[in-house]
Amino acid sequence: MKTFIAANKLVLLIFWLGFAVNFFVPIIDTELPWILWSGLAMFAVHALELMVMFKKLREAGHASIKNSVMALLLGILHWRPLLRG
Repeated sequence: MKTFIAANKLVLLIFWLGFAVNFFVPIIDTELPWILWSGLAMFAVHALELMVMFKKLREAGHASIKNSVMALLLGILHWRPLLRG
């Protein structure tokens, strides 16, 4: 299971890298709008997820800036193992 989670984290980080590159320097002359819109939608979902779970993270002692940024990038793949441990 740890390998599956690590692989998913890697895929998400590659997606965010592609989103950042496309946001600042479009990959193709005609921007790829699906990367932009899916990245913005995923960021909004992760921000909402962080707002809902922040109290539990604070109670568990994981309410640092680093954990908040990682939760915005990786969502449940980051904060759920923190709350289990």
